[in-house]
Amino acid sequence: KPRPRYGVYAPISSSNGVAFFGRDSDATLPVWSARDGYPGDPAYREFHRDLGWDLPQEQIEAFGLPTQRPLGLKLHRVSDQRAPLDAKQPYEPELAQARTKDHAKHYLEGRRLQLEALEERMETAPLLVAPFDAELFGHWWYEGPSFLAELFRQGPEQQVTFTTLRGVLSQTPNLQICDPSPSSWGQGGFHDYWLNDSNAWIIPEWSRAGRAMKERCSRGVGSEQGLRMLHQAGRELLLSQSSDWSFILRAGTTTGLAKERIERHLERFWTLMACIDGQDRMSEAWLNEVEAEDSLFPLIQPADWKQVAVNS
Repeated sequence: KPRPRYGVYAPISSSNGVAFFGRDSDATLPVWSARDGYPGDPAYREFHRDLGWDLPQEQIEAFGLPTQRPLGLKLHRVSDQRAPLDAKQPYEPELAQARTKDHAKHYLEGRRLQLEALEERMETAPLLVAPFDAELFGHWWYEGPSFLAELFRQGPEQQVTFTTLRGVLSQTPNLQICDPSPSSWGQGGFHDYWLNDSNAWIIPEWSRAGRAMKERCSRGVGSEQGLRMLHQAGRELLLSQSSDWSFILRAGTTTGLAKERIERHLERFWTLMACIDGQDRMSEAWLNEVEAEDSLFPLIQPADWKQVAVNS
């Protein structure tokens, strides 16, 4: 509160100076939706059909693989979204690349018309924010990077310009002060997809581990080895809290993997915490193995979990 004067088409600021940008669903739906957007076009490469499933078991074994598995060799196109995988037609790269140009033009035309309509109602230049998961481009939608390249090539012709959030803030010194409500890009615009009967059991586990991490970091550790283990405990906690796991449990896809990853990272977290507190002895070989396997966030700082006194 109050309601943003220009909706999601201009940034706002919270009372403590944090800028917020709203995601525009009209600018994002055509790009991420396989059902209603560009990725589901018949000419584009079919993600789910892979040569590793098509080859007979004997040939798979001849390549040194024990069982059939995805190989990353996808030789078919979407053809028809309703068609079974065995009815998909051969992939034609030239046709797919031509479609990226058509879709980029269509997308830019839509955004130009959208911006022109907004300009008539706004006293400031409208902004369309369209964030995406990076894995959409090239992974789920094979031609996605080509589509992005075409956007930048064709943008000037369509009178659509591109900028960054930082660039917008540098040119917009005065933002409307609002108290933003929690929201999400997920179904319904809130967090139901990540908190429901399928995954609610995770929250108490995360909360307990988070409290333990906060308390331990506030007390500090007395040795370099202890600090090393505390760094790794932070990595394991963050990995267990990945929103992907809750999403997968709700979607009902690879639920076994999601549950196993949550439990694995939390088990490692508690093992590290017990060793830091001297309850158990740490195996150097085990620690080396865990650090090598879960090596992200190289600049992680346990101090970020320290309790901070807040003046009332």
